[in-house]
Amino acid sequence: MRAVRPLTPALRRAYARSAYEAGGLHVRIGRRPVGSWPFRSDAFVILGACNPGGRRAADGINARMMCALAERLRHVPSVAGRGGLGQWWEPMTGVCMPLAPAKRLARVFGQNAVVLVQRGRSARLVQV
Repeated sequence: MRAVRPLTPALRRAYARSAYEAGGLHVRIGRRPVGSWPFRSDAFVILGACNPGGRRAADGINARMMCALAERLRHVPSVAGRGGLGQWWEPMTGVCMPLAPAKRLARVFGQNAVVLVQRGRSARLVQV
């Protein structure tokens, strides 16, 4: 398991200012998602495997981590996604799975948080 950083006020602000996309749905923390809902279920999680601990990793490492995440998700309904701020974006995945296992998986990949998306509700940043 990789080191997860506590969510400092600066990190929380960065996540809150970021935009997320998953399967045609546009998501911002604290706002209701806009666009086409990618799953039949009423909730899903957006998670990634890039830049563990919120520290920039080389593109090759990030690509390998995303491949490893995709392998772990091969039996889980998922859609391609991304998250970013300004000119900077990284690949992410929208997964139709309960929050608790999604958080455990995010911890394995050194992620600080996941985005919980629920139909009709504002998106939430959830620390892992």
